[in-house]
Amino acid sequence: MKASRVPPLLSLDRRGFTLIEVLAAVGIFSIVLTAVFATFTFQAQSYTTQSRVAEMQQNLRVALDTLLRDSRMAGYGITSDINVPLSAIGGAGVTTVAVRGFYDADGGTTAPDGIYILYTYDIDNTVAALQPTLTTAAVTAANSGVTVSVTSNTGTRFSVGDLVILNNETSADLYQVTARDNNSLTFGSAAAINANGHGANHYYDVGTKVSLARFVRYFIDSTVAAHPTLMVSKVPGAVSQPVSEDIEDLQFQFGVAATSDNALVSTVVDSPTDAEILRIRRLQLSIIARSEVYERGWTGRRSNIGNRTGTAPTDQYRRRVVDDMSIELRNLRLN
Repeated sequence: MKASRVPPLLSLDRRGFTLIEVLAAVGIFSIVLTAVFATFTFQAQSYTTQSRVAEMQQNLRVALDTLLRDSRMAGYGITSDINVPLSAIGGAGVTTVAVRGFYDADGGTTAPDGIYILYTYDIDNTVAALQPTLTTAAVTAANSGVTVSVTSNTGTRFSVGDLVILNNETSADLYQVTARDNNSLTFGSAAAINANGHGANHYYDVGTKVSLARFVRYFIDSTVAAHPTLMVSKVPGAVSQPVSEDIEDLQFQFGVAATSDNALVSTVVDSPTDAEILRIRRLQLSIIARSEVYERGWTGRRSNIGNRTGTAPTDQYRRRVVDDMSIELRNLRLN
């Protein structure tokens, strides 16, 4: 009987891992995986944050571009103050206010400001055939509900609802078109702009320029508190349209000259009087944009701008602030 043969021992390089080695490998792998996951999470959060910041800055840029464009045009082509009924700017009654380029809606220390901006934008047409002028004589500012004749084939440049300014280089008045054809415009008596507020003894003869007017209101709509929006509305009566989202605050201050023929600012006011409106030489704009959503772990606050009080650092929104941007107003100075 042959003795059983004992197999040789396994060589060292063919043996498995010990439990201690496996546990050590799992531990090291876990540490590396945790570090990789943490890095990935941080990068993802950074990307999300930067995307939100970029969107916020784009919203701010759009708001600024729009406001600056209209603000710099304020008063263009208007040779005298224009009486506007309060009903056209959100008030009541037939009392009028004088507007040359701006009318302020100050929100005080607790709310955003609003602003009304007025100017013409086709009064400098160098092609005479394209510049509408009156061919009707003896049009007085008190007239409303009347049809006036304009130079041939220029009436169709206007649409029903358009605001126009009659300007004879001495006085100016604002009307709203209620009907038009090739050679005439009608200013209906029903519209607040036509029915009230025209300057007494203003007289517009043949050759008076009839120019399209832009009269708009900018304001912050905070109906949805989580998404305040900069809005614009064509005065009077048009539906408001969004300009830029997540614009939290808007503040205006006005640099006023001491006299109407002085180009230098002597004082800065938050809400100009009727007399000061005609002496505005500079607009100081402050605006705050905030992120669309809040960010956990971030502590934010709304800053003090203009005459509005800021908030304590209690929320989690990121913000960008443009404070006290000065806009020199050349058009008002020339009138």
